[in-house]
Amino acid sequence: MYLDIQEKNKELLKAHRRDKFSYRDFIKSDFWRIQKEVWYSQHKKRCARCKTTKYINLHHKRYPKNNRYLGLSDNDFTALCRGCHFKYHKQYGVQQYMQTTTNRFIRK
Repeated sequence: MYLDIQEKNKELLKAHRRDKFSYRDFIKSDFWRIQKEVWYSQHKKRCARCKTTKYINLHHKRYPKNNRYLGLSDNDFTALCRGCHFKYHKQYGVQQYMQTTTNRFIRK
């Protein structure tokens, strides 16, 4: 199964180099599903702000230029529950670089 995932990722990377993903296409992609699984296997699936383990979303701290989503690293994400994720975006909106505001939000 792991080799199948690697092959699928290689195909997605080739397509990504040719074309840009829209955010909606990226979020629905196998690559994003796998990236989340890998991230959660290495980090706690717990809200970084309120510490709940229910309804967890993987929050982007950064959105890449030109919709090049496949270049993101582990440090570009944090786990937030659905409620905290909604509160974050209601308070700060969506920006290309959100590391500082995300860290400030988590510390509150």
